Amino acid sequence: AGNHVLTAYFNNPEALRRAKIWHGLKMYHRTGDSGYFDERGRLFLVGRSTQTIEVEGKIIYPFIFEDELQQTEHIRRGTILRRMDQVYIIVELDNQAKRVEVENGLRTSFEMKFNLVFSEIPLDRRHHGKIDHEALIKKLGWE
Repeated sequence: AGNHVLTAYFNNPEALRRAKIWHGLKMYHRTGDSGYFDERGRLFLVGRSTQTIEVEGKIIYPFIFEDELQQTEHIRRGTILRRMDQVYIIVELDNQAKRVEVENGLRTSFEMKFNLVFSEIPLDRRHHGKIDHEALIKKLGWE
């Protein structure tokens, strides 16, 4: 909320209904992000609510998972997706020769069943830093 938040969309009342929340006289923008407050009252955002998945009774926030993968040696970027009842970790390598090493490391690091897919991972056009999940799903032919 604040002066920086748009109060309307040009000729798009549906977008206004979906994206704005009124509380009294104050308008808030609905970001679609999940988050939590820590014991000191600080807000931590953990990614898009629509991308949150449950794996073996645990909630996984792909944004956090992607950050972990990006800090893994030989992985340029990666993400986690759920398709039907299967979990997929998709990674883009910075060194194809390290493929087996990366796979062994991931299988040791993550105590869950998953399918591993090696693929280039598209980034969003607007920020060119976040993974474009819709484009990745299309690239994998999972539409």
